[in-house]
Amino acid sequence: YPSPAVALSDMETPPPASPPKQFFKVIFHSTLEAKKLRMPDKFTREFGGELSDIACVNVPDGRAWEMRLTKARNNIWFDGGWQEFVEHYSIRYRHLLVFRYEGSSTFRVRIFDMTACEIEYPSFDVGNENQMEDDDSFEGIVSVTPYPNESSREIQADPCFISEESRNQ
Repeated sequence: YPSPAVALSDMETPPPASPPKQFFKVIFHSTLEAKKLRMPDKFTREFGGELSDIACVNVPDGRAWEMRLTKARNNIWFDGGWQEFVEHYSIRYRHLLVFRYEGSSTFRVRIFDMTACEIEYPSFDVGNENQMEDDDSFEGIVSVTPYPNESSREIQADPCFISEESRNQ
């Protein structure tokens, strides 16, 4: 059998490395005290110029969180809305968040607790987002659907709508 000899000139050159579109952050006490989360330097260098002042952060439970981005000295933080996000998902010390950038200042996030397992996201009724806020006497057990599939009701939510006008403010 002839051996397949390949000349270097016949080999395809690998595509240039694409910028990182995902990053993770481990939550430390200082992050919780600061009430904001700084994006990694490498991510900021690659994508910071295209990020607006408002980001949309989509969570597996179907919620889309609008967060203000604060930019200073080549750093970018999730800031306004971050603390409410942390409280809603009970994010604590040593939790791990994995962000995937989808362009247009939109991110997807997955949240892992200190056991390295993804959290059980609170259920979210898209049609009545403020149902618990309107009823001070709410008690009960919350059912969760961490991985919706064909056999369960898909949770749908409108992604953050951020007009060009609000992006440029």
